[in-house]
Amino acid sequence: LYQNFATRVDPSIKSGGVGDFLILIYTDPSQTKYGVSMITQLVGYYREVTNTQLNYGPVHRFSIDLSATPIDITSLPMATIINNNVTGAASSYPIVTQLAQGLATSTQTGTQPTPALFYNFGNISVMIDAQISESLTEVGTTSQTGNTYNFTVSPRG
Repeated sequence: LYQNFATRVDPSIKSGGVGDFLILIYTDPSQTKYGVSMITQLVGYYREVTNTQLNYGPVHRFSIDLSATPIDITSLPMATIINNNVTGAASSYPIVTQLAQGLATSTQTGTQPTPALFYNFGNISVMIDAQISESLTEVGTTSQTGNTYNFTVSPRG
């Protein structure tokens, strides 16, 4: 979990922190090098905040296949691995939902960042806390509908 698409530097956001850039790292146990996990795929979800006053914007997704040349997970800091493989502007990846307003707030002491989409729960799971909306156009009428969603993503096993 990182602050946002543009700010992905180590260390990543720790337990109790919030961010708008979630990256899921896939490893293949059959492709180990001296017992070290090899990264075979990077999948990311991030919110591109386009309206800072209302704290909303589209959510994008990317999937980068690294199985042809897997990366040793210990070879570089994770932010460097991400930055070397996730290229382009925030708007260059497909949108999965038009408008998302982050509702997750940090429990860490210090400055409270603007509510974000993702919350790091115990360095094990990520909770998604957002109001997701879609614009609807029907017979010359434009409206917006949305709901608040809260769910948790945890590793298998």
